Amino acid sequence: MQRIFMLQNWVTISGGAGAAVTQAEDGYLDLENFRDIVVYPEFSFITGSSTLTIQTSPITDSAMFSTMATFAPSGFGQQTPVTTQFASASVPLARWIRWRLTNASAWSATFRIWVRVTGARWSETTPIEDDDMARGAPAGLELPRPGRSSFEARTQIARDRNSR
Repeated sequence: MQRIFMLQNWVTISGGAGAAVTQAEDGYLDLENFRDIVVYPEFSFITGSSTLTIQTSPITDSAMFSTMATFAPSGFGQQTPVTTQFASASVPLARWIRWRLTNASAWSATFRIWVRVTGARWSETTPIEDDDMARGAPAGLELPRPGRSSFEARTQIARDRNSR
């Protein structure tokens, strides 16, 4: 299964020498159900020699993020995508991703970032087994898989109840 997400829509930011700007937590992307990722940054404006890093962490605590991809923008337009495959990456995709932009001198940048993820760690649903039928589950109902958020699970249960 392949999905495409926007990690960051067009944004313009700037900083002084040695400044670093990190994406706000409400913009982090939750990719818990995926293994492989391709990052597509695109710059429409840049001054200075900025470094864009894509970081990943199993939780949203800033201290836990590790760099999994680095870009040194070489002009305007789409940059060379970076692929990180779970099986061979030194820092594989954990769950959450964010961006961080740094520079040694004063800088300004306008950019956006798309990501393509593949290799679902598991399917989102699993068919009910015979022992589930013994507990009274309706035939053909698909139960949430481990890893789905409790909100998604509750929503699915409510939909199932309303359709009876």
